[in-house]
Amino acid sequence: ARRVLPAAQPVGIWKWTDRRRRGGEESESVLTLRKSGDGQLGGTLTRGDSESPIAAVELDGNEISFTSERRWRDNSVTIRYRGTIRGDEIRGTTQMSRGEATDGAWASFWNAQRSE
Repeated sequence: ARRVLPAAQPVGIWKWTDRRRRGGEESESVLTLRKSGDGQLGGTLTRGDSESPIAAVELDGNEISFTSERRWRDNSVTIRYRGTIRGDEIRGTTQMSRGEATDGAWASFWNAQRSE
């Protein structure tokens, strides 16, 4: 038997809480997904008081992926998000690296809930 998930409805506002650094303070992340006039999926990612556009957004069935560029001091990193949309929840992983290389990239989990 094969379980089939309901079609993904990605457009909306998704929120989750994570920690900055090990044992650090909690920070809320807000992913806003919307469709443009030509039907392309895009949006923004806000962490704390910093908002940035997301790029390379792909939706394949219930699987979503996108990237976000972040800057800390003089360093720029790419964060790759992958997740599975199940109703009002996205569960997935993030992978942080400098540039295109993913070898030795730092990885973690994220679990977002739809808020609107």
